[in-house]
Amino acid sequence: MGTLQVLQVPADKYTIKDSDKTEIATENQSFVIARSISNGPRNRFNLACLPVKESLTIRPANCITRPNHVLWTLRTGAEVKQFFLENFPRLNFENLISDKEWDRFARADGLAFPPCQYTPGLQASPGNGQCGIVLLGDAAHSFSPDIGQGINAGFMDVVKLDEILKTTASKTPCANLGTALKEYERLQAPETKALIRIARFGAPYQYNQSPLKDRLGKKLYTMNVIIRVLLNKITFGLVPKPMVLMLQNPNLSYLQVARRADVGTAGFISAFGFLLVKLIMKRYMV
Repeated sequence: MGTLQVLQVPADKYTIKDSDKTEIATENQSFVIARSISNGPRNRFNLACLPVKESLTIRPANCITRPNHVLWTLRTGAEVKQFFLENFPRLNFENLISDKEWDRFARADGLAFPPCQYTPGLQASPGNGQCGIVLLGDAAHSFSPDIGQGINAGFMDVVKLDEILKTTASKTPCANLGTALKEYERLQAPETKALIRIARFGAPYQYNQSPLKDRLGKKLYTMNVIIRVLLNKITFGLVPKPMVLMLQNPNLSYLQVARRADVGTAGFISAFGFLLVKLIMKRYMV
């Protein structure tokens, strides 16, 4: 579970010192990641600025860590400022951030990413079907922003409900609202379940969390992605791409992405099992 806090940096004034001490200005449209010099399990973290539109006066710098990170033990603006000065010597924080902002950061509560969860039932309607309740967007599925699908998933729920309401009314004039809501649940419930599976396993280590288990997990995850990409190229698409890459295909639903990833995983397990059996037979049947 990640904890998020934002440092408010003046827009178009974010600079990083190069190795020769010259300052490199970073534009609002650029993606900036500054890594701390600390590398321990409780003090290592990244400062990340996403691209923003022009004319904004503030550019958010995201601090995302585990809840037990030393950053969340600092209670005063002076302590936070000193921590950043020590961990990011290449950033001109002395002149960039005001004492008022350091104090605000110290007093603010960090936000916790929601756990990956979904609601199996997406609607409730009485027997006569004259009324009903339907769940869409965050009410139906909640997850961290790791895969960048929060808004897309919510929009797709709205689009699918709209299509079903129109289709049900045109095909069955006497159909009621309850009929349409049940059809929405039948079609979207599997999509919602698949979406949460993708959110759990699609890109779980992108924040470079400091605990050793997360560092090892990221290495294994990266190896898994590289192997799947290489096999996808070698087999001319027979082996599916990793889930996080398949999400970029607008023609695939979440359910199709999850199923294709499962096919690839089943293939890996079968190949590993076959090799293991061959090795055992070779060892004990000679």
